[in-house]
Amino acid sequence: MIIYYFIFFVLTFLILLEFFNKRFSNVNTWIITIFFIFFVGIRYGVGNDYFAYYENYNGINNGSGTDSTEIFYVLLNKVLNFELVIFFFSFFSFFFLKKAIDFFNPRYGVTSYLVFYSLFLITFDIHIIRQGLAISLVLFGYKYLFLKRYLTFLLIVVLASTFHLSALILLPFILLIQLKFSIKSQLCLVGLSLIVFIYQDIIVESYYKLAMSIPLLSKYLLVYRQEERISYGISSGMILDLIVLIALFFKLKQFNEKESFLFRIYFISVILSVILSLDPAALRLVYYFRVVIIFLIPLFFKYFKFQIFTLLIVCLICLQYLITTFTVIGEYGRGDRNLKYYSIFNKRNYP
Repeated sequence: MIIYYFIFFVLTFLILLEFFNKRFSNVNTWIITIFFIFFVGIRYGVGNDYFAYYENYNGINNGSGTDSTEIFYVLLNKVLNFELVIFFFSFFSFFFLKKAIDFFNPRYGVTSYLVFYSLFLITFDIHIIRQGLAISLVLFGYKYLFLKRYLTFLLIVVLASTFHLSALILLPFILLIQLKFSIKSQLCLVGLSLIVFIYQDIIVESYYKLAMSIPLLSKYLLVYRQEERISYGISSGMILDLIVLIALFFKLKQFNEKESFLFRIYFISVILSVILSLDPAALRLVYYFRVVIIFLIPLFFKYFKFQIFTLLIVCLICLQYLITTFTVIGEYGRGDRNLKYYSIFNKRNYP
């Protein structure tokens, strides 16, 4: 795991350059983008789903079939060899992530990358792969939703769904993201979501009956079955989300239009993650909204005093998340079980 910690500390050093001199931000984010494209793109056997994707690739090409119906994903597997498929997903995932950072938060681009790396990169781009690209596409697409270019945003969501159907979850929320709730209304919604969380065991049976009728959820519920459901309880992620949400509530009136837009998306993610904590399948759909936290955490530098102290806290939280990623016990055992790094150039050493 040393390489992952090394990357973290390099990003932390680059944040210091960015923090004191904004001219470093754009150059460094391009360097980081290129590095991650290759770091993720040339890996071998790294990630929980890596060999599942390889089996799927063989199924598509040898006629034994696949349960994947996403047209571009299937086509990609037909025209490229498997290692190029992996590189394709890495290239465009980080390309669109960089484009989103350039639009929403170029001043603190490296900070956004550190937050993304610590909270999401391993899950999105090393483990679940296809959805990782879909999430980056949607994140980039928020630019056009903000600019009220709705057709362009819809086309991007549809494109994302050709790699992972779950991207279609964005469609019912397009209008909701545009609504501007008062702070009092938002606090009431947070309170109601916490009530649902507290009494989730009572409502879970009704929830699963409803979720099974929704195609995007029913597919995952074949894996995450009700009888095997494990409540996550109050996770560190939920606590972080609520702290960030409540802290930013006090600065809402100072936000510019772009920051308010991102906050509305994040607000949706917090409400959904609390309500849907009873269902790990549904939580995967929340990723499309929660990822905007990479733009909101840097706002603490802009709107809160004691910036050096704030920077230290952000780095420590990111480090704690990275450690949790490696040590938590999940579906595949310890989080670091499938993360020992091998590249396509030393795959002969893979056990």
